[in-house]
This record gives sequence, C-alpha cells and structure tokens, in this order.
Amino acid sequence: MTVIDVKLAQRNVFRQGFRSLLPLSVVLFACLIVILIGGIYQYLFDTLEEGVIRAEGQIWITPAEKGRPFVDRGLFQSLGGTDGVSILSPRATLSGIIGFGEKSSLFSGRAVDADAEAAMDPENNDVLISADREPKAKIGKLLAEGLGVAEGDWISGIAGDDGFSARIARIVTTESEENDRFFLEIPFSSLGGMNYDLIDSLHVTVKPGANPESVAARLKNAFAAGGHADAVFTRYTSPEGYVNAVRTIYGNNLAFILIVIAITVFFTISAAFTLSLTERTKELGTMRSFGASPSRLGLIFQIESCFLSLYGFGFGFALSLAIGSLVNLLGGIEMPPPPTVAEAIHVGFHFHPVYPALAFVLVFGIGQLSTFAVTRRLNRMNIIGQLGLD
Repeated sequence: MTVIDVKLAQRNVFRQGFRSLLPLSVVLFACLIVILIGGIYQYLFDTLEEGVIRAEGQIWITPAEKGRPFVDRGLFQSLGGTDGVSILSPRATLSGIIGFGEKSSLFSGRAVDADAEAAMDPENNDVLISADREPKAKIGKLLAEGLGVAEGDWISGIAGDDGFSARIARIVTTESEENDRFFLEIPFSSLGGMNYDLIDSLHVTVKPGANPESVAARLKNAFAAGGHADAVFTRYTSPEGYVNAVRTIYGNNLAFILIVIAITVFFTISAAFTLSLTERTKELGTMRSFGASPSRLGLIFQIESCFLSLYGFGFGFALSLAIGSLVNLLGGIEMPPPPTVAEAIHVGFHFHPVYPALAFVLVFGIGQLSTFAVTRRLNRMNIIGQLGLD
C-alpha cells in the first residue's frame, strides 16, 4: 500500500457521489442507533447505582420459609431501635376481594406502613399521609378502570380474616399489565393496625455514614435473639440484590436489542457496499486495462471502505452525542418501571466508550468483509466481462 493508493481511494469516495452516500448513510445510521441506545441504557444503569448506593445502603429481610411469621411486636421494636437503622418499613402480601359500588374484583397486593414508605420515598409516597390520618391506598390502573374507581373515592374489601376501607390516593401503572389488573396497596391502619403475623418482608434504610455491613450484623443478632436466626438478609447492592436484578433485566433487553441491530446492520451494510461496488464493475475493468493488478484494485477498494466506515462513524458519533444531549435537555424518555417500582421512570443519555467502540468494530468489520467478498468475485471476471463487452 502506497500514499498514492490512499489518495486515490479517498478521491474515489468523494467522486462517486450517490454510490458513496448510500453506504456512508447506512454506516452513520448504524453507529447512531448503537451509541444512542447504549447511552440511554447506560444512563439507567448509572442512575440506578447512584440512587441506591448513595442512599447509604438498603437491606431487605425476609423469612427463611414463606408463610411463616418471623416478626413480633417486641422484635420489631428492637429492630427499629438498632443503631444505624434510619427507616424500618414492614410489608405484607395481601389478596382478597375489593368492592366499589355494585362492582367487585379480586386483588393481589400488599399492606405497608404509610409513614415508613413516605420516609423512604417522599416524592412518590407522600400522598399516603394526610393531616386527618385517613387510610389511603394505591391501585393498579386496570383494576381501577374495571371498578370505575377514581382518585379520591373510597373502596372497601376483605383480605383474609380482616376487612378494610381506604380512600384511593393514587392510580398507578406497575411493571406489567397483568399486575395492573390486581394491584392494590393499602396501609396497615386500614386493617385496624399493624398485624405482625402478616409481615413477610422488612425493608431497612441505613443511616448516612453508618456501615451497612455492621448494621446488618446487628440486625441479625436481634433476629437471633428473637428466635429467628434463619431470616434471610439481602443487600440491594449485593450481587443477588436489587441493583443486579434490575441490571440483569435491562442488560438482557439491551443485549437482545444489540444482537438484532447487529444482524440488521450486517445485512444492510453488506447490501449497500455490494450495490455500490457492483455498479463500478466497468470502472474496475477500465483500470485493469491500463495495467492495474487485481490485488491492487482490491486494496484500493478496501481503503475506500475504510474511509467510508471512518466518515460514517464520525458523523454518526457526533450526531448521537447531539441527540443524546437534546434528550437530556428535554427531560429524558419515559420507560417501563423496573421490579418493585410502581411508577414509570424517565431516562436520559450517558456516554460510555464501550458503545462507540462496539459501533466502530461492527461497521468497520462488516464494511471490510463485504468489500473483500465483492472485489474478490469481480476480480475473477476477465477484463472483457468487466467492461461488458462479452
């Protein structure tokens, strides 16, 4: 390869007009999609870790055997007074029948401590607290539509042996339509007070500055002293915890999307480069008639492919950053909520070098492979055939 070969290839890129514009546009679009989608998912990953880890630790405690009571009044009070515990939020899984007017429906949801939930997430749960302390509930959108319930209406129902009534504070969209059809969240106060036998999970927020591991150790000692040493502790930031669970879900989604994009990009770039080069068969024959060897012509076309990939990547990279910045400026994109989150979330764009690198390897590799396959096939033709004189 010589400097003349490089200059000739670069001149050909600009001289070919539409024939160069087609593969260039395909490469640009492929890079734009990969970098932009990767950046949006990276924003989700980054803000997820920031939101959980900067909260100085979240601990989830569940019984070793489902359906078995593992907290009583004395243990609960002991846990709440443990050094380093900021918020102790009990939850209980509930199911039963809910009624509004002449309509009724099955529900599956949970009972919560309204004060603790509001302290854990003031932005989303402060509606559960009212000045007159009336019990307020959250209900799934589809369940509310089926019953004809609106925010502010009173509903009543039966959960196990207990009856309840509460005012609808918020209609929510959960992680799935199936869950929306049955979801109901009510405060323990609507059941007449805290029923410790129903509690099947405890969510602990560690005080800022406290060591989460030390706090977990003290909580385990309290459970052991209360006769429940087998309680299961899960750190939300641990490999089996919340962050990893959500990362896995969205990471799998991202991997699937990238695989589909890669397959689409492969065939699209291959078709674009093949079409562009095939239309230049006569040019190939003319250059060979003036003494150019097939190997040198193949080299020139490979260099042209490099330039097209580089230019397309450069424009696609710049455009993806511009669109990502615009997405952030406009407040982000609404996405479905991850597990344990009832509200939809908004994500923006975070740059991560792995996605531009992936885009570059993808378009550069496919471009080179496509060019090599086409030029090899065309070079097998004799000069007469390339000139279309046979």
